[in-house]
Amino acid sequence: MLAIGKDGAVAGTDANSLPTVLIADDEHHIRFMLEWKLKSHDVNILTAADGRSALSLAQKHLPALIISDYQMPYLDGVGLVKSLAEDPQTADIPVILLTALEHRLVRADLAETSVEHILRKPFRPSELLELAADYLQAYRDRQGKAA
Repeated sequence: MLAIGKDGAVAGTDANSLPTVLIADDEHHIRFMLEWKLKSHDVNILTAADGRSALSLAQKHLPALIISDYQMPYLDGVGLVKSLAEDPQTADIPVILLTALEHRLVRADLAETSVEHILRKPFRPSELLELAADYLQAYRDRQGKAA
């Protein structure tokens, strides 16, 4: 498991044999809850407290899935997915976007990105975990075919 704090410090180890999920949210309790819930899915988990750190981690580790908040410091969720879309290495990483401000999202801004789902906060953890499990299974299936 690899975690990044607000200060950019890295802790833990990166287990290359497992798919990686990047959780980006400025609310510690959301990151903690998602990390705790995802542990049972045999994944490596990265966390970031802001969009800029999330972008850096995504470019370095190429996660199988990104779960990101919309409203974060330094780079919001839309800025994050647009930046990911501009990089051929990260353009196809599926993103689940979490937001309490769905009314502020302009769907056209997301058209050229890999945002697969938008979940409104407060969300049901079971719904998010079901979506994540589906993406992780698809990732594992692709990896199995490539081997």
